[in-house]
Amino acid sequence: MSGPRETRAAEATTIAWMLMVTTTLLCASGAAVVWLFARGHADAKQAMVLVRLLHFSSIITAAMSLVLLPIVLKIRQEAPPPSITAFAVIVAVLPILAAFF
Repeated sequence: MSGPRETRAAEATTIAWMLMVTTTLLCASGAAVVWLFARGHADAKQAMVLVRLLHFSSIITAAMSLVLLPIVLKIRQEAPPPSITAFAVIVAVLPILAAFF
């Protein structure tokens, strides 16, 4: 297999970036599911605490993934596929935007 061989630092940074994107997606999805459940129940105060915790976690990991993205693009010899990069940006921006509504 001949192709650009990435450094260990580039691989580690890429893995950290993708883990943050995945964590953001899972936390944001979990917050949405619990919110949909909780809004139908008047006595679901504890569920709303979980929604806020998951949403806060998704915002933190989203911000960290957006910080790592330019680093990943700079240190890798071969950039990640554009579709993955676009998906990662969308996943990171959505919970941040949701905080304003």
